[in-house]
Amino acid sequence: MKKILIAVLCAGIIGSAWCAEKKNDTAVKWQKDVASAQKSLKGAKKSILLFFTAPGWCGPCRMLESGPVASAKFAKIVKANAAVKADYSDRRNVSEANKALLREFKVEGFPTLIVLDSKGKEKGRIVGYRPEKLFLAELEKLLK
Repeated sequence: MKKILIAVLCAGIIGSAWCAEKKNDTAVKWQKDVASAQKSLKGAKKSILLFFTAPGWCGPCRMLESGPVASAKFAKIVKANAAVKADYSDRRNVSEANKALLREFKVEGFPTLIVLDSKGKEKGRIVGYRPEKLFLAELEKLLK
């Protein structure tokens, strides 16, 4: 009986570790600003994904962040490029840098994902929520 209990416990521990490792596959490494994202590209002809979101009060933002943006495929896309997340959840305490980004890129609604080339020039944008398959297809089209 003890051997069975030990085997079940070990299987549970190993399974938990495997699941935790799998969840890390979807973890996106967000840069703090466009300049640091450009530096991380080191001159390579890759793209920067600039994500404007406000999950604190925006339902479509929460849906996008818990769906397409949390997917392993999105994480893989970001890993091959760079990504910056500008969060506007606290409307009364938006940083000056984030206010400037809104003005610079003329963002009119949330969520908005803007794809920039390595020099910071806009290639295209996705505004609003899309189901995962559609969102990722649009994103891949903008990255070409």
